[in-house]
Amino acid sequence: MEGDYKVSFYEGEHKKSWTVLDSKVTSESQKGYYYFWVKENGKKKYVQVPIERTIIEEI
Repeated sequence: MEGDYKVSFYEGEHKKSWTVLDSKVTSESQKGYYYFWVKENGKKKYVQVPIERTIIEEI
């Protein structure tokens, strides 16, 4: 998927969210992960999260 997205990862009470702007969120369904790049504190960061505990919303 390519565009602008809010990606939220949930594990019990814990929630972590990222904003992916003008970029891709890629799925590796055989391995069970989404992966994408985000900018945090001015640096690019690679993120990999499990598909089964992740929600992706188009923004």
